[in-house]
Amino acid sequence: MYHLALMYETGAGVERDLYEALRLMAYSAGMNFTGAADEADRIEGEIDAERKRKLDSRPLLKLEISDVDIEAACCKRMLDAAIAKEVYVDETYMGPMLMTEDDKGEEIAITECPFCKAKAVRVRRDKRY
Repeated sequence: MYHLALMYETGAGVERDLYEALRLMAYSAGMNFTGAADEADRIEGEIDAERKRKLDSRPLLKLEISDVDIEAACCKRMLDAAIAKEVYVDETYMGPMLMTEDDKGEEIAITECPFCKAKAVRVRRDKRY
């Protein structure tokens, strides 16, 4: 899994997919593969930088989420929360959902922006803006 994660990260023999690379690297880290936890942190850093670049380049119009991430923000507060990873997309039993934490620190699924109440719209992660 470790080496497959590296293949997904670089696109060697498979389509490049940082989210799949992180998922596989996290499995490797969970199995105590040497260096996998550090690699997972590094890949997550790449995803964070890509998310910031992507969100900063898109207009604040609609809250759009894909199966792996927030693709566009609806307001400045949501943009800041997405970049800070206070609001994020995670896999749930109902499929990918927009998530945040409540006052007690419990993870909760939400269907709208907690700031401006814009509804989250599902889009393909390869949507062109």
